[in-house]
Amino acid sequence: MTGRLAVALVALIAVASRTADAQLRTRRDYSRAPAITRNPVLDTLAPVQVRALVLPETVYVGQQATYQVAAFFARAVRDRVRRPEFFAPEMRGMLAYESPSDLPAYTVSSRGKSFEAFVYQRAIFPVAAGRFTIPSARLTYALPLTPSFFSRDESYEARSDSIVVIAIDPPADGRPADYQGAVGALSITANLDTGRARVGDPLLLRVRVAGIGNVKLLPRPPVRVPWATVVPADERVTVTTDRDTVRGAKEFDWVLTPTRPGMRTLPPLRYWYFDPWTESYHLAEAAPDSVFVAPGTLASADTGTTIVPPLSVRPTYRGPLPVPPHERSAFWLLLGLAPLPATVRRLTSRRRARTRPELVSRDLRALARQRRPVSAAELRRALVRALADRLNVSALTLSSSGTLARVARRAGVSTAVAQEADLLLAELDRAAFSGSHTAAKDHAKRAWRVFRDIDREARTRVSLRATVTALLIGAMLLVATHRAVAVQTAELDPARRFAAGLADYRAGRYSDAAREFGAIATAEPRAPDAWMNYGSASWEAADTARAVVGWQRALRLEPLATDAREALILVDLPVDESLGDVPPLPVAPLALVAAALWCLAWLLVALRIRRPGSAALALGGISLSVALAAVAFTAHSAVTGRGLAVMDATGALRMLPALAAEYGAVARVGEVARIEERRGDWTRIALAGAREGWVEHALLVPLTRN
Repeated sequence: MTGRLAVALVALIAVASRTADAQLRTRRDYSRAPAITRNPVLDTLAPVQVRALVLPETVYVGQQATYQVAAFFARAVRDRVRRPEFFAPEMRGMLAYESPSDLPAYTVSSRGKSFEAFVYQRAIFPVAAGRFTIPSARLTYALPLTPSFFSRDESYEARSDSIVVIAIDPPADGRPADYQGAVGALSITANLDTGRARVGDPLLLRVRVAGIGNVKLLPRPPVRVPWATVVPADERVTVTTDRDTVRGAKEFDWVLTPTRPGMRTLPPLRYWYFDPWTESYHLAEAAPDSVFVAPGTLASADTGTTIVPPLSVRPTYRGPLPVPPHERSAFWLLLGLAPLPATVRRLTSRRRARTRPELVSRDLRALARQRRPVSAAELRRALVRALADRLNVSALTLSSSGTLARVARRAGVSTAVAQEADLLLAELDRAAFSGSHTAAKDHAKRAWRVFRDIDREARTRVSLRATVTALLIGAMLLVATHRAVAVQTAELDPARRFAAGLADYRAGRYSDAAREFGAIATAEPRAPDAWMNYGSASWEAADTARAVVGWQRALRLEPLATDAREALILVDLPVDESLGDVPPLPVAPLALVAAALWCLAWLLVALRIRRPGSAALALGGISLSVALAAVAFTAHSAVTGRGLAVMDATGALRMLPALAAEYGAVARVGEVARIEERRGDWTRIALAGAREGWVEHALLVPLTRN
């Protein structure tokens, strides 16, 4: 674009330099001179200057604004300019159209000095509301240092000021409900192919919207034909630009497949648009047309209508399904408490990491095994140190008479062993402090035996007490946190309303049946029978979106239900694994198996079963439970349908969250979409086939109630 603009500017300057001043004045049409050349305020000392403006500065979204840039050359340097190159600014957030490049050069005066002006012009259209800044335009050129033709030159650069454009949305007051964002002065015509019409044979409907405005962003008109299926087809755009305005036409095609024979009338097409010049909404309407449809065979069923026989429904109401265990808080609390007994036992085993009883009692065991006589003082010192470390008390505490028996009893040691230990310590005290320094060989073996009895009994009873305490605490927490919530509306009798819905469905009153089944499904969200029949009744009542919602909810409650899976095939819409597809996996059994393995593995760790392979068995159980939990979590995420919605009507996917934004793909009614982002009344969605875009939030029906 920059190269083409530079060539145009060089050509204009060359024409101006080769033409006499008098001849140029006779060719210029000053009555239509651009606004930027009218009374400009220029610097008389600068040989070359660049100015920019936009008119109007505040526009509606989709309304045209004219951007103009003028390069002003003083007469003294006009013929001496070398290598001029113009760089147009980048315009973000708006569409731009180039104006014809045959604008003449204009002679303007400012402060008594004459300048030659060359104008560059664009038509711009903001596509969203906001404040947009257009950067500066640049002009680079060179001027010779002397009048000689072979003189060296010096390069210069001139810049314009940045320009601000304010875009606002069309007013909400008086906005029609069917308004889709068209802006301009428009008209609409419709052409229906009436050559050969037969039930089941497609017809081509072509609608042409033309007028002044940005026709590229005109939305597709709404078309509703009760006697035929309607499928959007191609689009074509023709744009023409003159000096001041952008105009053109956009053609939309639909494929109509008649479903009823006889003389049929195409309803008049109504197209609302906003006129920014009068600041009001207007209606463009195409004349109705008629066609005679001969009898024939339907090629395919309507997306919302099924020819006889009607779909089968579930005859009995089983009530709501129980809430699966993995969706209850008590389930996750139990899993969190499973490692607690093993942890508490580990913490209360009375073993310190740095001074294990086996290491501290090593001296006592060595004294018991040696053959030489052992002094009573040495034996007493080793025994007191081992018992103090094992019973988690200080050695000074055991110096008092009778203290050892009480401490041992509190640690869970039997009375006989505690009294024998206290008696042995008293004998060693008398022998050690009597001053005789007698040997105590038999006392060493006896001391080692008493210590082993205390170590064995204290360890078993303390750990058992800690385990029982942890289990009791866990049970109390489960009882305290478990709450059963039962919501039962007195005015609603599900069984009675289900029977009434069946009666309406069999009588052909599909809308009433859908209303009855929908009321049950709303009150009992986990009732698959109500959701399944709600979908079937909505399908017969020509409501494709609610039919998909009902069948999807029924299938997600019962992933193995074949009737719901077969019903969704009737919609014949694209399905992606991450959107509308429901994996046939029972999530609740997987979660229960994973939880059982998790609890059993931690129970093995807590009991400390000393058998070959017990540690590997516990570790394998924990690993397998984690793997099954990952599979269950993945299946649960796909089954719940959180973040998914169903298209309530066919709509265009727009590039930006604005009515006047450009769009590419079309989302069909009944398609399952994933919600990516929400901005006010607009939602960005993702569809099967890597389609993404913005749609109005009112066109979406959520699958779940978050």
